[in-house]
Amino acid sequence: MYTTFSKSKVALLACLMAIAFAGVASAYPSKGGGCNASGCHGPGGGAMTATPNPLNVQLSTNGQLTFNVTSVPDGVNTAICVQFSDATVFNNVSAAGGNLTWAKKTSGGNGITSSLFTTAGTYTLLIGAGAGAPVGPTGLTLWLSSGGPVTTQLTGYTLNITNAIPEPATMGLFLLGTVATVFRRGRRA
Repeated sequence: MYTTFSKSKVALLACLMAIAFAGVASAYPSKGGGCNASGCHGPGGGAMTATPNPLNVQLSTNGQLTFNVTSVPDGVNTAICVQFSDATVFNNVSAAGGNLTWAKKTSGGNGITSSLFTTAGTYTLLIGAGAGAPVGPTGLTLWLSSGGPVTTQLTGYTLNITNAIPEPATMGLFLLGTVATVFRRGRRA
């Protein structure tokens, strides 16, 4: 038996499928360019770990996240993406450097995406916490993507932004100045 659908139901179903597909496709870091045999989308896959977890970064300083990529599909353009769960944190951090070129991307989520590479290795990202970044932890999702349907996703990572803590020498000088001020006022009395 065949079921008949009205044109409006078919159109609604097509729209829902397009929205679902766009949501899945936007989860992968964009490689740019066209989608062809030599272009952005490969078979996916690869393996990666990252350290440290949590990544502790003081305000107005940088912290280094290290990715150990142990495998990538042969000769396939691959990228790493660090996706932030909090847009306010994302807006107040920077991709301060590393041994790949990193850029902030807002399409498909708030993330910092690496330049393309084709070989396994150790890659680094320096994340800078601007003075306006909110203090506290925020969740990170790490992706190793070759643009295909299979990617490596690491969850449970945390970026912990802390207030700048004065160095012991600075505190010592402050204490010495306070003591000198107290003694000087004591002599005048």
